[in-house]
Amino acid sequence: MVIILGENLGSPLPSETNLLFQKKIVFTGTLQTMTREKAQHLVSILNGDVQHAVTKKTDILVVGVHHQTLFETDALSKKEALAKKYQSEGHPISVLSEKEFFSLAVEQLEKVRNNLY
Repeated sequence: MVIILGENLGSPLPSETNLLFQKKIVFTGTLQTMTREKAQHLVSILNGDVQHAVTKKTDILVVGVHHQTLFETDALSKKEALAKKYQSEGHPISVLSEKEFFSLAVEQLEKVRNNLY
């Protein structure tokens, strides 16, 4: 049973309709909309797999805000740089902004909610 904000959302989404099902997801940077722990919990609710490091098997890298020095304003985080390297080698890693990720997660939660009513 999944409960979000006091609302019973029933069982997690079946794999055939859940775009985050068994996806390996990594977060980098500071998230603005919620804590990283809450974001990781959201991934778990949607049957995703939270990773703490980018690997060749990572499916999604979620990019938050980076605290960079004045000399590194265009610099990528180590996780972003590694994801770009793996992408160039043919590994299908999606790099999403925090906003894109949360829009996708909310869309998946809405599917669960709509299945209840």
